[in-house]
Amino acid sequence: MELPALSMMCLSKCWGSSMISWLELGLFVGILKLAPFGVFIIFVVLI
Repeated sequence: MELPALSMMCLSKCWGSSMISWLELGLFVGILKLAPFGVFIIFVVLI
């Protein structure tokens, strides 16, 4: 649970506060939320 928050803090520090970076951060958060489903699908496909 701590890893997403940590990487989000790191990414926001790296990107600063420009509009493009906030869009990328939103996309990153969306990917993080969907990650469990993606991992599950990959797992099923591999088996």
